[in-house]
Amino acid sequence: MNPERIEVEFHKKTTLYDHRCNYCGFILDESTGGYLYLQNNMGERIPLRDHGEREIIAQMLRAEEESLSDFNAVDASQSALIDLMEERVGYLTSCVCIDCLEQFGLDLRKDNIECPHCKSENVRTLLEMTDKRCPKCKSGHLSRF
Repeated sequence: MNPERIEVEFHKKTTLYDHRCNYCGFILDESTGGYLYLQNNMGERIPLRDHGEREIIAQMLRAEEESLSDFNAVDASQSALIDLMEERVGYLTSCVCIDCLEQFGLDLRKDNIECPHCKSENVRTLLEMTDKRCPKCKSGHLSRF
């Protein structure tokens, strides 16, 4: 198969869409999530939204591996790298707060499932909101566009 065609098809299948209410026009924006991130040493989450994601992660792990070179056992350093990767690499999912309508990204495996703005636990992912009643007007339905 043609590698360029495979990449185009992959891009089409993974392109983000927004969700819009068919009544009031309220938009749920998928750009707040749906991508990998890398947490740096200061705890900041750096979005990995382009095709260089693997290279960025590899560079980070290579730098960490060099700092772990004091370990005598290879198994210990490999285990430490896996732990580091699980700690530093995550996936932000697009979410919306049903109470205040704020939109944000959460790592569903690591973060508390609550709105960072109003602290409500009434949070849904955009995927959960597809074809559901609009949280703003409560009359229309959300669909992808």
